[in-house]
Amino acid sequence: MAMQNLSFKKKPAVLEQTSFSHANLYLRIRKGLFPSPVKIGRTSVWIDSEINTMCKAHAAGLNDVKLRELVEKLKADRKNLMQ
Repeated sequence: MAMQNLSFKKKPAVLEQTSFSHANLYLRIRKGLFPSPVKIGRTSVWIDSEINTMCKAHAAGLNDVKLRELVEKLKADRKNLMQ
């Protein structure tokens, strides 16, 4: 995989883009319905492209099973970023 440019969002930007509440965001993460943040030092951030992908998935009407599959794929893709 070729190296791609990544951008990150802090929680306030993620909440604004998704319209989730703080509690709903973390509930979805615990249920596997939304990607977890990554740590950069002491700061937690989300990968912007993952947030965009999840918004598209919600707009497309994916059910919880498909959303979990998508989150698992996004997590697997993270491991391949440097390859």
